Amino acid sequence: MPAATDQFDLDIIGVIEGTDKSSAFSHSWDYLRDYQRLFEPWKDEPINLIEIGVRGGSSLKVWEAYFTRATIVGIDIHPGCARFANERTVIEIGSQDDPELLHRVLAQYPPTIFIDDGSHLGHHVIYTFEHAFPALRPGGLYIAEDLAFHMAPDADRWKGESEIRASDYFLELAKLRLGRRFDFIPKWGTRRYLCDQIVEVVFLGGAAVIRKRHAPDVAAAIRIGGEYLRSHGAAAAGHSRLAEYIMRHGGSLEEAEQHARRAIELGGEKPDSILVLADVFVRRKRQNDALTLLERACKAHPDRLDLWRSRAAIEGELGRPMDAAAALKHAVSLRPNDPHIHLDLSSALQRAGNLEEALAVAKAAMMVAGGSPLAEHCMRHIEQLKAQLE
Repeated sequence: MPAATDQFDLDIIGVIEGTDKSSAFSHSWDYLRDYQRLFEPWKDEPINLIEIGVRGGSSLKVWEAYFTRATIVGIDIHPGCARFANERTVIEIGSQDDPELLHRVLAQYPPTIFIDDGSHLGHHVIYTFEHAFPALRPGGLYIAEDLAFHMAPDADRWKGESEIRASDYFLELAKLRLGRRFDFIPKWGTRRYLCDQIVEVVFLGGAAVIRKRHAPDVAAAIRIGGEYLRSHGAAAAGHSRLAEYIMRHGGSLEEAEQHARRAIELGGEKPDSILVLADVFVRRKRQNDALTLLERACKAHPDRLDLWRSRAAIEGELGRPMDAAAALKHAVSLRPNDPHIHLDLSSALQRAGNLEEALAVAKAAMMVAGGSPLAEHCMRHIEQLKAQLE
């Protein structure tokens, strides 16, 4: 018996319809054999598929044949493409760099699959991706086709108004995804959003396929986690980790506190468990409870840097910059070559009005930072303190 994905050969339909996404011709891109595997979960689902670039309508016919319940939306700048509209296929006339058109279409037809087979100019490819990807359904696919043009001998002409090639743009996204373990990601804006929401980047023969992160069923995951803990002896560290998961994914803080407390009941006041429970307290606006917990932990574990830094952060939230500075001074003694801690200490002293000492600590941070990117931030902080002292 053939496998489910063999019962409908997407590629042979593409061959018959004459699309260059098939394997038929010497100049073909040969995407469809990969697409069948990628698209199979949605074959009979009521999804929206948006494709930029209609031209002769051949790929639209392939999607109509393959997806039994999908709404197909084609976007093209040529008015003549309107003739391909039918009861399942919508045709929108306009440019892919028109924000009003994109916003309207994406709002009306939130896509599970979005295919950019438009102009292939770099500025169009990047602009469309950054505007359309946020509207993609969780778990959906965004496909930028024919990126090989940006690696050809005449690649520069395909850049359009973009400063970088479209192929390099997606390679950079893949590198950011690959390096996120070491926090090589932007801290804000579109790039931060993309790095958070991209779960997978796959390169086919000329195309980039970007998968959006699934929306987790947090309630179900927490329930399963609780059941697992009960059936496997309820280890202290497991309760602490589940509490962290609950907080990270927006679950019940009350439930997170229950697991964090249970971790301490089972394993004692270990530093890692204390930090989790303190985090729960802070999120529940119980900073004083968190501080009491951390003060006790700092006495019991004076060499744990993370305890002192957490304590300092809460002292700062409570409007006690000198107490925060005292905790950070201890942290500096534990890790004297960390410019980040020096800067935190300098900022605490600045808030306390001790500008001379704040400046001295900032200069120490500058020395420790050396030629790192943080050195520039240290310099700006030093200039700010000097201005306040004048």
